[in-house]
Amino acid sequence: PFLELYTLVDLNSGVNGYAKTAHGGHFGVVLDEVMGTAANMQAAAQGAYTTSLKIDFKKSLFTPSVVLIRGKVVKKEGKRLLVKGSFEDKDGHVLAVADGLWVMVNRDIGRWTDSKL
Repeated sequence: PFLELYTLVDLNSGVNGYAKTAHGGHFGVVLDEVMGTAANMQAAAQGAYTTSLKIDFKKSLFTPSVVLIRGKVVKKEGKRLLVKGSFEDKDGHVLAVADGLWVMVNRDIGRWTDSKL
């Protein structure tokens, strides 16, 4: 079975690019993190690196706001993991969708939570 990760994020003006509107780059950072976590959990003892991330913006994200971010591994082809992601507002409206590719490596790549890094 493939993994799906859900994350709730409470956003304020610190992510804005324009007045009361989240910067598009913020979508990329958060989607990479959530989708990448799903890919790395799927990879288990191996690690996985982002090799491609494509985002389609559907609607503006106005702040402050609580959003749901999804990351789901949808296919495994050898060492390649295909992952889909999305941002949704409190009413379930899709604000952005993403497709990504992660490549598994045959070693522990460490995690940002590792104290030895």
